[in-house]
Amino acid sequence: MKLADFIEFNPRTPIPRGTAAPFVDMASLPTGDRYFPLQTVKEFKGSGSKFKDGDTLLARITPCLENGKGGFVKGLGVGVFAHGSTEFIVLRAMAPTDADFVFYISKHPDFRKHAIKQMSGTSGRQRVAWQSLIEYEIHDLTQAEREEIGLVLSVLDHKIELNRRMNETLEGMAQAIFRDWFVDFGPTHRKQPGTIDPTKIMGGLIQNETKAKEIADLFPDSLGDDGLPVGWENRELSHFIKIKHGYAFKGEFFRTEESPYILITPGNFRIGGGFKSNKLKYYDGPFPKEYVLEKNDLVMTMTDLSKAGDTLGYPAFIPESAKSFFLHNQRIGKVFIQSEQVGAIFLYQIFCSPEYRSHILGGATGSTVKHTSPTKISSYAIPVCSVELMKKFEEHSSILRDRISSNDLENQALTQIRDYLLPKLMSGEIRVEARA
Repeated sequence: MKLADFIEFNPRTPIPRGTAAPFVDMASLPTGDRYFPLQTVKEFKGSGSKFKDGDTLLARITPCLENGKGGFVKGLGVGVFAHGSTEFIVLRAMAPTDADFVFYISKHPDFRKHAIKQMSGTSGRQRVAWQSLIEYEIHDLTQAEREEIGLVLSVLDHKIELNRRMNETLEGMAQAIFRDWFVDFGPTHRKQPGTIDPTKIMGGLIQNETKAKEIADLFPDSLGDDGLPVGWENRELSHFIKIKHGYAFKGEFFRTEESPYILITPGNFRIGGGFKSNKLKYYDGPFPKEYVLEKNDLVMTMTDLSKAGDTLGYPAFIPESAKSFFLHNQRIGKVFIQSEQVGAIFLYQIFCSPEYRSHILGGATGSTVKHTSPTKISSYAIPVCSVELMKKFEEHSSILRDRISSNDLENQALTQIRDYLLPKLMSGEIRVEARA
């Protein structure tokens, strides 16, 4: 069966010129995930793609198509239409029950290869025309089978999305604790009126009274003239850490095909901090073994290709992987902790903070490509508390970090299952039983 049998390409969608409507640009479209944010509103001026809930967006221009950019539209609401980049192809299921199936067609490796082969135009600005996709053929499947395949695969993606949102919540909790303790000095402020209830001193963030008291007792009772809790001081990071650049891996050994070795690049960092595993670059050549990274190593971006330096200086922890090794690339800095005065999670939160972010962007070099350096990073001043309090922070925060890591590991497994099942379900090699 051909795609034109059940898919409309760039269907007519009514958005009056001059209407303010949700807008999606190419940067918002994910490379490996299903969903994407619908937060921007922009006036529709008559050109660009138009779509609604249940549509699939496919990037049609190089290198976005090759990189796998695409997504499923969800969250607009009934009767609401959105618009986006002129470089999207909109795929709409003729039958609403095919919507999930259409999205997974767009993610099928064979369909992607076909689309890439159909690209034309000048080097660097090649595009695929939607007309070259409509005759693409897939295995004959009944509508009931297509619906069931879409359901099976979407259940996996829904769980991946749930874990991702849970991790956002956990990250938010960790940031709230960090800022209360080390930016706002909340416990010390709450002690000053004479508060003695430890749970109130800790701002309600620790409900266990015994644990709250253990930590509250480690905070000074008042602030000094410098605005810090008495006994604390501001010192540059250079007193506590060293940052090492990675290895210049040889481009001739870069691979897009999966291999045991994954190069960590700026593309593996989320804006705001954290590891992103949906854009991997593989390596299949010689290298010094000391550049293999370990689980929970703290790394950061030293280079960013965007004009705004979107990920510059942001951190990530190296995740656990059952079958891969992560390599320390030259554009990435590895943090070596040299003092008990700071912990890895504390540093991660420092590197995610807006204050540190302003410091890095203010000293960034380059116009098209932004750069920072170990010297610039290490010159940032941090509040230094007691070793005992730092250990309590790391201990308390590690509970949240461990849960985040567990969710990330589960998402790796779910992604592998989804990607294994997708082509086999589409080809009929694995059959699904349509529901009665």
